[in-house]
Amino acid sequence: MNPNKALIVGNGLSRKDIDLREVARVNDNMTIFGCNAIYRDYAPDYNVPDYLVAIDEGIITEIECSTFPSSRVIIPSEEECWEPREIWAEIPAFSSTPRSNAGTNAILEAIKRGYTDLRLVGFDSFVYEKNIAESNIYEGTENYSTETKATFEESISRVRYICWIVEKNRNVTFTFYLPENVPYISIDLPNVYYKTYAVL
Repeated sequence: MNPNKALIVGNGLSRKDIDLREVARVNDNMTIFGCNAIYRDYAPDYNVPDYLVAIDEGIITEIECSTFPSSRVIIPSEEECWEPREIWAEIPAFSSTPRSNAGTNAILEAIKRGYTDLRLVGFDSFVYEKNIAESNIYEGTENYSTETKATFEESISRVRYICWIVEKNRNVTFTFYLPENVPYISIDLPNVYYKTYAVL
């Protein structure tokens, strides 16, 4: 049993066939962190996720108007909704840092709570194929307009931020689950592992 194990669920299209209820059933010692609209898929019982992270106003309002338990909703501070200036300090062209995203903030929230064995699914920004990297399972639904969709360049920025988090947290193990037979960005650090969804 590993009480320090957490599953962080991004909303990349590659994780569309994962049923968190089944994952929770076979991993009853693993805490599940979900993001944004994922709660819609598990109404009305909301047995999963254990925590729901959101950083953007539209989806936060939607969640607050739902019956998802407010005690399990995590809304980071405004400061935490932006990437740290330290990451971009060597690039003078950036007068302000990029906005963060719920998936990356979910990673940070799990680390804050002491989880040291993180499993990550739906983080498609790591995939080199543009159509996969930009995908979102809720694209086209309420609070997921074209204005909020991440571009390929923004996806690369997300990877940069996650790499920084991994580097800063060498005591945490990060296992990324990605689709089979696709090229992806690899973080060459001893606390990072890659697997396919077939072994989730």
